[in-house]
Amino acid sequence: MILNKFNPGSLCYRIKAFSLTLLVISLICCKKTANINANKAFINVTHTAYNAGPIILEFDGIPLFTEPLSYGQTTENPNSPYDTTTAGVQYLQVLINDSPIISGNTALQQANNYSLFVYDTLNQKTIHVIVFQDYQGNRTDTFTYIRYLNFTPGSAFGLLVVFPRDTTGVNAKASYRDTINISPSLFVGYNPNPSDYGISTVHIGKNNVFAYVDSARPAGVDSTNFWYMGSYTFDSTKNYNVFLQGYPDTLSGPDTFRLKSIRLN
Repeated sequence: MILNKFNPGSLCYRIKAFSLTLLVISLICCKKTANINANKAFINVTHTAYNAGPIILEFDGIPLFTEPLSYGQTTENPNSPYDTTTAGVQYLQVLINDSPIISGNTALQQANNYSLFVYDTLNQKTIHVIVFQDYQGNRTDTFTYIRYLNFTPGSAFGLLVVFPRDTTGVNAKASYRDTINISPSLFVGYNPNPSDYGISTVHIGKNNVFAYVDSARPAGVDSTNFWYMGSYTFDSTKNYNVFLQGYPDTLSGPDTFRLKSIRLN
């Protein structure tokens, strides 16, 4: 109706009419895109259940990912750390060999990001899940944020995150500029309350990370109470989950004692 007001013989009016047409198309496309993204939540899944086979996770009978997820793997990919599902209350099932091992309702808020970990109890007879709402806060030019979780049964383990003057691996431990001490935490199965797991700040860049057995005042780095877990680079634009898995006395195979890092944005 509006286009009829323009004189078809005028080039200027034709251009205006064409511009209005593009505007209408653009508004329609934006509305469709908004509808596509409406009522969505975003979630990644990590499999930390010892001796459990590959898992499939479903919301209301719809698989969240297509290929079964093996122990030690997470669903993150180079394009996004998260899969997309419908927000609201849904019926969650975790399946192994097409048989449900976990069933129950879960609630995910619209446009929020979540991390879900599948883990087993210490007797390795029952499987559980713990879900965290992911922190997407502002970073700085110096620090960023991590959530630390302990999926290693046994002693409480803490982390020393060392930002060194040099980055020569284990030898850097004697020459560091900034050390973050993340307090010891017991195996998640002892305390599956998401609100009890806070966020820690770590220095951006390459850090050497050590796990240590529960100690009120860790001092020095030795082979008795400390394990060098490797060098990890934290980006100023990213947040992370970091977690321990495996056993300290296991040096090879799937149960090797290791620290893993998952980016959250």
